[in-house]
Amino acid sequence: MYFVIRKNPTWNQQYYYLVKASGNHATLATSEMYVSKQAAKDSLNIIFRESKDATYTDETGEQ
Repeated sequence: MYFVIRKNPTWNQQYYYLVKASGNHATLATSEMYVSKQAAKDSLNIIFRESKDATYTDETGEQ
């Protein structure tokens, strides 16, 4: 898995990042928009720091 920071040329020049699969390079997730590139990087740094303990929660109410 890897991350790509991009700049949206049509939406106020804001920044966002993609979460990409290493093997087929498919986009797995897209972030929210950030006003600055540094804000996008700061968000990624939180992910890097916290991911070693990452879990998920299923809130669908389904089994």
